[in-house]
Amino acid sequence: MDGVLVDSELYHEQYLTDVCKRLGVNITREDFDILRGTTAESFWEYIAKKYSLKKATPTFIENVRTGYIDYLKSLKTVKPVEGVIELLETLEFLKFQKVVASSASRARVQALLEMLDLSKYFAEKVSGQDVEKGKPEPDIFLVCAQKIDRSPAQCVVIEDSPNGVAAAKAAGMKCIGFTGTGTEAKKLSDCDLIIKSFEEIIRVLKDKKSLNHLFIG
Repeated sequence: MDGVLVDSELYHEQYLTDVCKRLGVNITREDFDILRGTTAESFWEYIAKKYSLKKATPTFIENVRTGYIDYLKSLKTVKPVEGVIELLETLEFLKFQKVVASSASRARVQALLEMLDLSKYFAEKVSGQDVEKGKPEPDIFLVCAQKIDRSPAQCVVIEDSPNGVAAAKAAGMKCIGFTGTGTEAKKLSDCDLIIKSFEEIIRVLKDKKSLNHLFIG
């Protein structure tokens, strides 16, 4: 969701950087790269282990989640990723079912979709709180497929994180890597297709031969 639907990765990283500083931790770029696309529980477990902190309590994690949602709502600059509305409209016209699969909390997924008027485009939403194991495990994408009564082979995932790509491939799904919000293409090398803009996917959707190649291989 963050970095694919919503241009919010930098806000999220800045917020978590500030929280970590209050704990006496200077989180690094490498930390964010390793943890991108994972759940809050995985994030704080990693931080506690690496920086010798006490294990984060559920209350602490929930307070951080709530604080971040409040922070996003206070901003006037959060917006959809460039081109994503046009892509969603195209998918809607072609009658593709669409599901949000995000490692974020249910509350954050709902808040962002409502803030940006995106809920209307999605048949279902699956959050990191709806599965036992988060990305890079395949659980979240398998639940998405079940919710729309499709086999994994009939699904295509759009991802911007290596953990998300690993989850999609482990689920047996095709995966499109999106680099438009800053992810290096080499980090998404396991994808079936790598794009820099959503206009590229729209072109594929309008080309029957390219579309068949994406789904059938």
